[in-house]
Order: sequence, then structure tokens, then C-alpha cells
Amino acid sequence: MQDGSSGGTTSTTITTLKIFGYIFWGIAGFMVIVVCCLWSKIKLAIGIIKCAADYVKSTWTAMLIPPVMMLLLAGLYCYWVFTAVYLYSYGTVTKGAYSFATIEWNVNTKRLLVYHLFGGLWLNAFIIAFTQLVLAISVSMWYFNVAYDRAHATVG
Repeated sequence: MQDGSSGGTTSTTITTLKIFGYIFWGIAGFMVIVVCCLWSKIKLAIGIIKCAADYVKSTWTAMLIPPVMMLLLAGLYCYWVFTAVYLYSYGTVTKGAYSFATIEWNVNTKRLLVYHLFGGLWLNAFIIAFTQLVLAISVSMWYFNVAYDRAHATVG
């Protein structure tokens, strides 16, 4: 064995590498046990992914729904920001400290700003939920029609 000064391995390095090797073998063995215990769940996940691939193959136009809704949301955000800037600037402009101007709002303008904020957030959540609903209905209609067709198919 060479000593540590000439760049070779020492007994401490070899022992450390053996310990790490045993630790990694133990982790690998534990992962094999976990995979064996979860085998039925893994088979179920594979079946779900196969069914999802069949859905995408037969109704590929459903994949156009999220981009269309994203464009709709982008238009909503542009309108929302434009309206928010307009509402923010609506009020009495006064000269504040350090030569900065401030805007003083009345009570109705403050309420309208809060309404605008939460109304925009609610509309955003509604559009996202509507998109999910449309896709869920499409998938369920496809799934149960395919299952009905398979159950009533002629043999032979």
C-alpha cells in the first residue's frame, strides 16, 4: 500500500469507501422492498397512464382547450391591469412629501379597487375551474362510451 503523500489510497479512504458502499447497498435494498410492496399501485398507475394515452390518441382536440383558455386569461389580465391602472389614477392628485405626488381616493374608489382585485382573482379561478370541468366531462364521456362500446361489441 502506498502512503498518502504520493497520491495513493490510504486505509482510511478504503474504509470510508466501503462504508459508503454498504450504505448505498442498504438504500438500494430498501428501495427494492418498497417497489415490491407498492407493486399493485404501480400496476394501477401504468393502467391509468395507458388509458390517458388512449384518450389523447382518440380525442386530440381536447389538448387545444388549455392553450385557448390561456389566451383568454391573457386577455383578461391585460384588461384587468388596464382597468386597475385607471382606477388607481382616479382621484384627487395632491403634492406629497419630497416632491412626490399622491392620489387621494374617496371611500367608493377604495371599495371599487378592492372589488376589482378580488373580482379579478375570482374570475381567474372560475376560468381555470371551468377549463378543468370541461376536460373532466370530456374524459368521463369518452371513458364511459368506450367502456359501453367494448361491453356491447359483437363477438367473432
